[in-house]
Amino acid sequence: MKFEIDFDATLFRKEYQLNFDDLWSIKKKWNYAIIVWSALLTLIGVITAYGGNTIGYYFIGIGIALLVVSIRFAFGYLKLKSQYMKGIENEVINYSKPNRPSIIWEFSPNEFKYKDHKMELIYKYEALQGYRIIRDSVFIDVSMERYITFVAHKTQMGTENFDALVAVLPNKLEFTEVL
Repeated sequence: MKFEIDFDATLFRKEYQLNFDDLWSIKKKWNYAIIVWSALLTLIGVITAYGGNTIGYYFIGIGIALLVVSIRFAFGYLKLKSQYMKGIENEVINYSKPNRPSIIWEFSPNEFKYKDHKMELIYKYEALQGYRIIRDSVFIDVSMERYITFVAHKTQMGTENFDALVAVLPNKLEFTEVL
């Protein structure tokens, strides 16, 4: 089964932002938990040290160390997000040039084929991690390469083609999650 996907710069940005947020959501929750633990341990340390017990200083030290870890994570996250968004903007510029052909997704009995203006990729289904459906977008993830994800939105494909794609995917790939 073959699907043509028209390029839409706004949807492309939204889809890949959604993919980035989905991939980082668990790490962001962990970072929030570290901030909470940092505040609690620091507070316990201050109360204990104020009461005259020297073990409170250990709690303060651990709380501050956790806060430093959390801050380093936040700066790393912001740096990676900035790089990721610059990469997306470069792709939007490349795809937006006139006379670019549509993106092609093809599902044959043994492999998934992806073709756009600069590459043609063929993956055996075993090399694909699975697929996710988030809102009206389908994400096909490659298991061998962490950050390769193929994305298609319902409005890019049309409702009939999107429904056909969603019907084909369970026969080919493992369903990962729906958000």
